[in-house]
Amino acid sequence: MKTETAVVVICLFIFSSINAFPQAPTKQWDADFGGSENDQFAAGQQTKDGGYIWGGYSESGISGDKTQASRGSSDYWIVKTGANGVKQWDARFGGTSVDQLTCLQQTADGGYILGGISFSGIGGDKTQASQGISDYWIVKINSNGGKQWDARFGGSFQDELHSIQQTSDGGYILGGSSISGISGDKTQASRGGKDFWIVKTDANGTKQWDARFGGTEFEELFSIRQSKDGGYIMGGYSLSDPGGDKTDPSRGRYDYWIVKTDGDGVKQWDASYGGKDDDWLTQIRQTTDGGYILGGWSWSGSTGDKSQPSKGDNDYWIIKIDARGVRRWDATFGGSSNDYLTPVEQTADGGYILGGYSSSPVSGDKTQASQGGTDYWMVKTDVNGVKQWDADFGGSEFDFLYALQQTTGGGFILGGYSASNTSGDKTQDSKGLNDYWIVKTTADDVSCNMPVNLRTINIRSDGATLRWDSVSGADNYNVTYRTRGFGDWTILNATNNRKQLNGLFEGTDYEWRVRTVCDVEDSVVSGWSVKQTFTTSASLKQGADSKIVSRYFFEVYPNPVLQTATVSFSLSKASNVTITVTDVNGRSLRTIADADFSAGNHNVKFGRETLMPGIYFLQVKTNQGVAIKKILIE
Repeated sequence: MKTETAVVVICLFIFSSINAFPQAPTKQWDADFGGSENDQFAAGQQTKDGGYIWGGYSESGISGDKTQASRGSSDYWIVKTGANGVKQWDARFGGTSVDQLTCLQQTADGGYILGGISFSGIGGDKTQASQGISDYWIVKINSNGGKQWDARFGGSFQDELHSIQQTSDGGYILGGSSISGISGDKTQASRGGKDFWIVKTDANGTKQWDARFGGTEFEELFSIRQSKDGGYIMGGYSLSDPGGDKTDPSRGRYDYWIVKTDGDGVKQWDASYGGKDDDWLTQIRQTTDGGYILGGWSWSGSTGDKSQPSKGDNDYWIIKIDARGVRRWDATFGGSSNDYLTPVEQTADGGYILGGYSSSPVSGDKTQASQGGTDYWMVKTDVNGVKQWDADFGGSEFDFLYALQQTTGGGFILGGYSASNTSGDKTQDSKGLNDYWIVKTTADDVSCNMPVNLRTINIRSDGATLRWDSVSGADNYNVTYRTRGFGDWTILNATNNRKQLNGLFEGTDYEWRVRTVCDVEDSVVSGWSVKQTFTTSASLKQGADSKIVSRYFFEVYPNPVLQTATVSFSLSKASNVTITVTDVNGRSLRTIADADFSAGNHNVKFGRETLMPGIYFLQVKTNQGVAIKKILIE
C-alpha cells in the first residue's frame, strides 16, 4: 500500500511539472525608429516609469524619427518610449567627427549616462579635446534628454569604451580597451597590443583612478559590473598565454578572460575559459548566489572548458562560475549555421535568458526557421543551464539583437537594429539603411499554440490550397509564402484553417508557413510553423531547363589577412553583388563592392587599411541570397 501511494505521488508530481513547464513567449508588439540613413542600435533597458530607453549611433539628419540635425559623421542617438513602444522623445549628442554610443544606463536621479567611442575634438556637444585617435566619451543627461555634462578619457592612441555602470557611491565605472601607453588619462603602460582599461569617476564625471589589465598579446573588454563586495568584475577575450596580468594558459586562439578587482581597481584574481578554437565573451553578470554567469559565442568543439560539441559554425556558450572563478557548468546552444550571443541576464525564476542573432535554420536547439539573413534569437534556460524554450523574431533581411531584459510587467523586451522592411515579425518599413527595432513579448507562461499538421492540397499550375489543424483560442491566422529560398514573403490573413493561393507561376517551387493570432488587439501570436514546400504543375510545353536554380560560391584568400586579400566568387546568373566587412557584432565597417556582375567567376581585391588586428566577417549578398565568412586580420 505504501508503494502504491508513492507511485501516485510521483506521477502527480511529474504531471504537475509537465503542465508548469514554461511556453515560449510570443510577440506582443514591435516598433521601428530611424532616420533616412544608417542608425545602429547598441543598448537599451526598461525605465523606472515602465517605458524604455534605447541608444546607439546615427548617421541620419533630420528625418523619420530623428528630430535634430547631425553634428558630425555619426552621433549618439537615444529614443525614449512609453510602455507601449510609442516614442516620447529623442535626442542627439555628438562632436564634429565620428561618435558611436556603445552603452547606456538610467541613473539614480532618473536621468541617463551615455557612453561610447569618440573621434571628435572640441565641438558640438563635446567640450574636451581628443587625447588620441579615439577616446572614451560619456554624456550625462536628465530625464527629458537635456545634457548636463560630458567627459572624455583617453591616451595618445586608440581607446574604445564598451561598458558603463553607475556605482554604489553615485559615480561611474567605465570599461573598455586601450592600445595607448602612459599618456593623457592613462597612467599605466600597455601590456601588449590591446589591454582591458577601466576608469572610475565621481558623480560629476571627474576621474578618480584608472587601471590597466592585459597579457602579452591582445585583450578586449566588453562588460564590467560592480560586484556585491564593492569591487569590480570585468570580462572580454584574450589572445595571450601567461604573462603580465594573465595567469592561465590559452586554450585556443581567443578565450573568455575575466578579471576581479577590489573597490580601488587592484586585481584580486583572473581566470580564462575556452576550447581549442575561438571563444568570445560579450557579457558578464553577477548571479543571486554570489557567482557569475558568462555569455558569448564559441567556435570550439568539446575541448578545454567546453563540455558540449559545436552545433554549427558559432554557438551561444554560457559558463556558470562561483565567486572565486571556479567553473561549475557550461552549456552550448545553436543551430547548424552561425549563432552569436550578445546579452545574457538572470531571470526572476533563477534561470537565464540568452539573446543574440542567428542565421541558422531549424536545427540543433533552434526550433523556428530563420526569416531572413539573421534574426533575433532568444533561449531560456533553468538555473542549471538546461534549455526550456527558444524563440525567433525577424524580418526578411538582417536583424541584429543587442539588448534583452525581462520586464517588470512580464515578458521580455528585445532591442537591436534591422535592415528589414515589413515582413515576418516586422510590421513597419525601414526608414533608412538600418533602424532601431524593438520587440516586446508576452510572458513565457502565456500560450498561443503554433499550427500543426500542415499540408498543401489541390496543387495546380497557378495555385494551391494550404491547410492546417484548427488551434483552440485562435482569432485568426497569418500565412506567408514566397518563391522557395529567395524574395520577400507575401503576408495574408486567414479566418479559418485554410488559405487558397492563386496567381502562382507554373513549374515553380514555393514555400509557406503559418502562425496563430490569439489576440488581435494585443498582438498575441504564436511562433511561425515549420516551412512547407510545394511545386506548381508545369505545362506540357515547358522545357526541362526552364526552371532557374540560382546558386553562388565564394572564398577569401589568404586568410588570415596580412595586408591584402581577394574575394573569389562565381555566379550562375547576372546579379547585383554587395561585399561588406563587418565586426563581430555585425556592424558594417566597409563596403568593398556594390555593383552588377555578370554570370561567371569574379575576383575582388581589398586591403586591410585601418582595420585593427582581430576577427571580422565578410558578407557577400546577391539577388539569390547571402553568405558570410569569418576572416582574421593579423
